[in-house]
Amino acid sequence: NTFSALVLPILAAIKKKEVERYMVMPSDHYIQFNKSFYETCTNVQNQFKSEALTLFGITPNSPSTEYGYISAIPSNNNLKRVKSFTEKPALEKAKLLVKQPDTLWNSGIFCFYGSWLSESVQAKNPDMFSLMLDLIPTEDLNQLYFYPDKEKFSKLDNISFDKAFVESNLQNFVAILDAGWTDLGSWHSLSNLQKNPD
Repeated sequence: NTFSALVLPILAAIKKKEVERYMVMPSDHYIQFNKSFYETCTNVQNQFKSEALTLFGITPNSPSTEYGYISAIPSNNNLKRVKSFTEKPALEKAKLLVKQPDTLWNSGIFCFYGSWLSESVQAKNPDMFSLMLDLIPTEDLNQLYFYPDKEKFSKLDNISFDKAFVESNLQNFVAILDAGWTDLGSWHSLSNLQKNPD
């Protein structure tokens, strides 16, 4: 249900400040080289796309079935236009993907303007948009968090942000992140990090 978990707080935040840039990232990532991460963020900021989604892609070091893949259009630019997405593939498909140039793991890190995302979600899925608007409090907007109504929230579609929005979005760009990124979403990856802390 990452679609609702991502979009709902953005809709609440733009009630306070409509024109704002956002970066959204999973909480279970480990980034080893902070300076490299900062440099990639700076590149994205300097070329920020006002009406597009920018993803962070990771150069694969193995044919993993745990991540989605991004295929980018070859370019010398720091931000490459996305050609297509492949959701977590079977191993044989993953082996083919890692051999293709300009193919990256999807890190799940996104950058965008809040107002653009709001307008795009409203256009793509007006019913979900209306349900989410109804969950946003009308008072105390300066609080750091809020608790949406449980019953109303349960009516939202249980769907990922990738499926509900990213894969059908026509304006996607990707920046290559080379910062020692690791997804700690499994015990296997956490175990590997503990074995190789450097």
